[in-house]
Amino acid sequence: MNTSSCECWLVVEKGQKSWSGIRVDRVTVKKPAVGPRQVAVKVELVLPDSLFVEPQLTARISIAGEAAPAEISAETVAGVEAALQGAGFAVRVTSMGEP
Repeated sequence: MNTSSCECWLVVEKGQKSWSGIRVDRVTVKKPAVGPRQVAVKVELVLPDSLFVEPQLTARISIAGEAAPAEISAETVAGVEAALQGAGFAVRVTSMGEP
């Protein structure tokens, strides 16, 4: 399966008094500076080229817990990768400290 990939940073902002929840403030290719209610999340997208013929991708990204960085076991990562690869997707999980 042929794939295309890119890396980017999502700057996610926590809600203020006038709105609640979170929102994506911006997307950048370089590690961004963030404000007091913002966090930068590094994302690598690896998509099958066939997606560009008939786009049909929906994804939900969820980071649970109050502390950062989160520790995810190797078994959990392997299970998620296997499930997504079985569905035809490629996934690469990296720590924030990797270049």
